[in-house]
Amino acid sequence: MPASNHKNRVQPAQSRREELLRMKSQLEDLLSGVEAQIRETGTPEMVDPKESSGRAHEIRWTGSKRPVRELVLDSLDELGWPAYTREITQYSAARFGREIAATRYGSLMKDEMQAFRPGTSRRPVWLCFALTSDRHQAIKRLLCRSDWPLDRRILAPTSGLVQYLNLTARLCELAAKFESSAADPQMLRIIAADHARDLPGVRLIKGKFDLEGWRSVALEQLRDAAERDEVARKASAERLEARSELYQLFGMPDLHEGPATEANEQRVGS
Repeated sequence: MPASNHKNRVQPAQSRREELLRMKSQLEDLLSGVEAQIRETGTPEMVDPKESSGRAHEIRWTGSKRPVRELVLDSLDELGWPAYTREITQYSAARFGREIAATRYGSLMKDEMQAFRPGTSRRPVWLCFALTSDRHQAIKRLLCRSDWPLDRRILAPTSGLVQYLNLTARLCELAAKFESSAADPQMLRIIAADHARDLPGVRLIKGKFDLEGWRSVALEQLRDAAERDEVARKASAERLEARSELYQLFGMPDLHEGPATEANEQRVGS
């Protein structure tokens, strides 16, 4: 086949793809408006801006039709540190009374990647993956918020312990804070206890929840582990800052899969 004929066939296909992407963007905007109307049927819960991770004052909606994406974002905001999907599921069920199916996360993150457009992002915050410190690869079941500092979204070899201690201390705080307002306060205390069981010197007693004591032990251990880990994460973040925002959120391109990858790569190159 002559090269000119092949080129003529490719160009209409490419134009059609761009048209479909534009249509998809318009549908996403329409869906955002529908979700906003759905949220109006929920019950508003006012959130103290001092308790949010650097975000402006907001209203959280606890209605039964609240989008899963918002549940995940709010759970991460309150936890304040990268969390595995199973941890998010447990916390959302205890805090908000909504259990997120394990299978939901894959489609949720795929939608997030497909909706992202470098330089023209409409969303104030994105769900994203935690990244390895050496090659900046996505850790697919460890999620973050895009409005966190970049170094907080990176895991160095020493970060597993730091993440565990941070989450343990924070879960103890949240269990005490929401003891009268969580959907399932007892389950929230149990989740905190489950994290605290591996702290040095901690012995769990059935029915007793030493939240402040566990928190103090976690913070004490964190003081010894955090400094070296922070240095490694910040050094990795400095290298990653030179990369596209797409890679900062979802990892280096060799881990992107399927049509979502192709579309995003085209957006980066355009």
